[in-house]
Amino acid sequence: MVKLDDLEIEILKILEKDTRISYRKIANKLSISVGTTHNRIKKLKEKGILKGYSLLYDTKILGYNLQFLIMISIEGRHIQDVLEQISLFPSVTEIHQMTGEYTAVLFCRFKQIEEVQQLLNNMNQIPYITKLTSSMILNTFLDRSHRLFDSKEQSERSGYFKQIDQYDELETQQK
Repeated sequence: MVKLDDLEIEILKILEKDTRISYRKIANKLSISVGTTHNRIKKLKEKGILKGYSLLYDTKILGYNLQFLIMISIEGRHIQDVLEQISLFPSVTEIHQMTGEYTAVLFCRFKQIEEVQQLLNNMNQIPYITKLTSSMILNTFLDRSHRLFDSKEQSERSGYFKQIDQYDELETQQK
């Protein structure tokens, strides 16, 4: 596990909100130099913490109005092979191996119900899948999948930066 310092956490919080923000704007927000910003982001990349920058789009606007969770049980020795086969289906966007009654859960997106039926039919033909259950997602109440620092505890500004905030507030009051 990699330990992050306060500055790295603050940089990541800013990048979570806008991955296209300039180093200059990050530096201004944190009262640090552009060079420091550049070096810290470079280190976050080198440590493997920042793996890249993602494009987020609204899949519903693109017509993918049907979302399903599909739980599957797989015979033990064949898990890897079956999951690799399933990963080839374009409607399967996530595969998570898990504990409990099922071996894996799949997150899938579809434009039409016929596509759901086709995927389920195809999966029922895969040897070693012993159980398959699907559930349609009606509504997403919360999605933090692209945010690490969303909870109140995690999003509070840390030590050094609380001091900067207090200093800025005091300076504003004195004016």
